[in-house]
Order: sequence, then structure tokens, then C-alpha cells
Amino acid sequence: MLHCANPAKVLNVTGPEILSIKWIAEKLGQALHKEPQFVNDPEPTALLNNASECHRLFGYPRVSILEIIDITAQWILNNGDEFGKETHFQERKGKF
Repeated sequence: MLHCANPAKVLNVTGPEILSIKWIAEKLGQALHKEPQFVNDPEPTALLNNASECHRLFGYPRVSILEIIDITAQWILNNGDEFGKETHFQERKGKF
């Protein structure tokens, strides 16, 4: 509540790195012992976020992206619960 504002304060919540989806899929595939299959070509533009304000307010992430990928892979391999909701991962116009 310390950081609420009216109008709303917009914060990008993401890690500090610039990561490609292909790289993430390949790393997750390695952790799951699977080969990712890519459909279509990547878009020539990237959607990037600057989370520096979020990091200033709440601190730099303590868990690396490689640790997150490992944790996610273990969750999947151990039949972790999922919400059954689509990610709309492919959405580029902000309509989820």
C-alpha cells in the first residue's frame, strides 16, 4: 500500500535481463529433457520492459532466470498444479 497512487502508478514487473523466448524455451527444454518445437518465425520486433523503478522500490531479484527455469521444470516434472488458463503468450496488442 505504500506505493499506491491515484491515478495508478504503473510498474513493469520483470527481471533485469533481456531474454528471448527461444532462449527460454531451449533452456526449459534442456531441463525437461525435451526438444522445443517452434512454429512460425519470430516477429522482427521485441516487446521489452524496463523494470528499473520496480527494482528501485523492491530490490533487485534474488532468484536468477536459470533458477526460475529449473524450479519451473521441477514443478512440471512433479505434476505440479496448474490453473488451466491460457497464457495468451502470443498476444502482441495487449488484449488478453
